[in-house]
Amino acid sequence: GNFGFNKETNFTDDKSNRWFYNEAGNSTSSLIVQNLQLNSGRSANALIGIDYYPAAQTSFGFQLNGSHRPGRGSLSYSNDSYFADGSADTSFQGMNASRESRKDLGLAANLQHQCKNPGQELSADLSFNRYNSAGDQQLQNNNFLYLLGNAINIFSTKIDYIHPFGKEARWEAGLKSSSVQNSNNNDYYTITNDHPLIEDGRSNHFRY
Repeated sequence: GNFGFNKETNFTDDKSNRWFYNEAGNSTSSLIVQNLQLNSGRSANALIGIDYYPAAQTSFGFQLNGSHRPGRGSLSYSNDSYFADGSADTSFQGMNASRESRKDLGLAANLQHQCKNPGQELSADLSFNRYNSAGDQQLQNNNFLYLLGNAINIFSTKIDYIHPFGKEARWEAGLKSSSVQNSNNNDYYTITNDHPLIEDGRSNHFRY
C-alpha cells in the first residue's frame, strides 16, 4: 500500500490603469481595475492491496483506494473610474467566494483459477467506484448562493472462461455487466438579511 499528501496555495494580483483621450489628445477619464484571486487546497490519497493464494492454481486479489481533496478560493475585484481632473466618478467592488470538497472511493476484487487441463482458465473481476464532490459559490454583490453537489457510482463485474482445443485452437467466453448512477444537485439561494432562501424555480436536481 501507499499514502500521499499534498498542500498548495496560489494567488494572482492583477492591477491595471487605463486613460482615455478625445480626438484632440486631451484626457477625458481614467479607470483603475484590480483583481485579487486566492486559491488553496490539500489532498490525501491512500491505496491498499492484498493478494491471497489458497492453492497453487488459484489466486484472490483485493484493492481499496480513496482520496479526499478539499479546497477554497476567493476573487475580489474593483473598478474605479475618475474624471479628467482626477476626481472620483464611480466605484464598483465585488467578491466571489467558493468552497469545494471531493471524496473518491474505489473497491476492486478479482479471482483467477487455472484448471487441471493446461490453458484452461476461469477469471472474475468485480469493482465499485464512487466519485463525490460538493461545493458552494457566493457572489457578495448580488447576494445569492449556489450549492453544488455531484455523485457518480459505477458498478462493474466481469467473468471470463478459456477452454483450449489442442495446441492450435481455444474457445473463449465471458459475461460483463455495468451500472452507472449519476446525481447532480444545483441549489440556488437568495440572501436576505443574512438568511438564505431557496428558489425552486432556479434550482435543479438531475438523477440518471
